[in-house]
Amino acid sequence: ISIFPNPSNGQFNITGNFPLSTELVVYNMLGQVVCEAIALPEGNNNVPVFLDVAVGVYYYRVQSYGEGLLDGMIEVVK
Repeated sequence: ISIFPNPSNGQFNITGNFPLSTELVVYNMLGQVVCEAIALPEGNNNVPVFLDVAVGVYYYRVQSYGEGLLDGMIEVVK
C-alpha cells in the first residue's frame, strides 16, 4: 500500500491490493478525525483522495475490520 505524492496539495492517490472492508481515516495532530473513513474497493486499485484541510501535517491509517494495515503521515501544502 502506498500514498503519493507526499507532500501534496490535499489531492493524493492511495494504491494497493486492498482486502475486503478496507478504509482510510485521516487525523489532525490532535488526533481528531478530519476525514471520515473512505472505503477502498477490494482488490488491486488506485484510489484518488481529496482532502479539504488546512496546510499542515496529518496522520493517516489504512485499516481493515479495525486492524491497522498502514499508518503514516502526509503533509498538505498549498
